[in-house]
Amino acid sequence: MTLVARAILGLAIGSLFLWLAVSHVDMKGASQALEQARVWPLIASALIYWVAISLRTVRWRMILSEVAPLSFKQVAQCLIIGYAINNILPARLGELFRVDFLRRHCGVARSAGLGSIIVERLADGLIALALLVLGLNLATLKFDSSALVDAAMLATAICAALLFGLYVVLSKRHWLPNQLRWLSLRLEILTSAITGISRMQLAQVVLLSLVVWGLEAFAIWLVAWSFGVALTFGALCLVFGSAALSTLIPTAPGYLGSLQVALVLSFSALGLSTLLGLLSATMVQLLLFGSITIVGLILLFAKHLQGFLASRVHGEKA
Repeated sequence: MTLVARAILGLAIGSLFLWLAVSHVDMKGASQALEQARVWPLIASALIYWVAISLRTVRWRMILSEVAPLSFKQVAQCLIIGYAINNILPARLGELFRVDFLRRHCGVARSAGLGSIIVERLADGLIALALLVLGLNLATLKFDSSALVDAAMLATAICAALLFGLYVVLSKRHWLPNQLRWLSLRLEILTSAITGISRMQLAQVVLLSLVVWGLEAFAIWLVAWSFGVALTFGALCLVFGSAALSTLIPTAPGYLGSLQVALVLSFSALGLSTLLGLLSATMVQLLLFGSITIVGLILLFAKHLQGFLASRVHGEKA
């Protein structure tokens, strides 16, 4: 699928999800709910989210350590800029930008960068799925949750298919003809990036992932609490698991639509106000995703400005 086709598909899916979410919500009282929202939990939520981003940087640096010994600053810059572009472009095209940015500014092969992101996404996807399944079993569901059950089953099937497909591609790469030698070499680098992690590093990656997701779940809990919704542990697993899975699929920029429908469906199943679910999702996008987008764009602009000034100085010396 071409990048343009992928972008169009992502926008279409996001628009459909947004329409589905809004069509199931009574918007009466939205302005009053926003006026009554507590401010300090939102501020705390943003701070906790950035702590989680710092730990995501540590995790990615650890995954990359076998192919490129980068500094925390280098990895953080690439990750934040990649996340910012991901929130601007549809269909998670920011991941490809992150791979390219890592290559151009840190000298890491694109195949290696892609392999590290695959490890990230596999860890995130499995944890998100586990949270949703845990929430479906622990939370007190008051209304229809069939859509969430179907989502869990679909996500399980997709994860299994992706794992199997990845195994086939990497394990059978030597079968490629000589004409595709270039592809075989790239798959070799990709394989090294994925399988080069030691057991100790893998255990650390898993532990960091759990901490990261715990912090981000608490950030979501604070956003919901700012609107007067105190989620129980089971309810939080359901809401956050649904929200997390919605961000892993290629949809509109900033997960617009997919995040809304995830929280509306989970709030509805829990017997909570779907309006507050919709507002919570939108606040997460504005406050959490919005903050990293602003910082990422500032870093990207500074990087381009630095390169421009360096080229001007070099030209004057020449």
